[in-house]
Amino acid sequence: SAAPALSAAVASATTVAALEDSTLAIGADTPPALLRRRLLAYDRQRDLLPLLFEFSRQPLSWGVGAPLEYDFEALEGAIAGRLLAGKRPLALQIRHYLYAGEARARGSLAALHGVLPQAAMLPASLVEAVRTELDTREHVIRLLGLLEEAMRFVVAV
Repeated sequence: SAAPALSAAVASATTVAALEDSTLAIGADTPPALLRRRLLAYDRQRDLLPLLFEFSRQPLSWGVGAPLEYDFEALEGAIAGRLLAGKRPLALQIRHYLYAGEARARGSLAALHGVLPQAAMLPASLVEAVRTELDTREHVIRLLGLLEEAMRFVVAV
């Protein structure tokens, strides 16, 4: 009785390994062209309408009208085959993300000061120009994110 259980476990492990091998790992740095080839992209004009004609059934008898019917099972199979051809499961890899303000809390500013000399104060004209550019909360948040990303890069290099 141990042999069937062992063979079932081996078969299960083989299936899991095969799925892991066929899974494509993607992340924020995955090229958009690769994503477009791997993701499902459904377009009704391109994917459904040509198949509707192919899987429709309507008798064409002279002078006799008949209702238009569809082979929905075959239509579903054809759409799935067209959309899923060459597709593999995706594994989304999410890297650690430092949230806003985390750079200061983690001491990244001190590390940056050790790598790159810092000016104590910016010139007044530059401060005013920055204030003019950062007129909305969204602009400020976007700038802080870019600055923290730049700090992580400079400190890491």
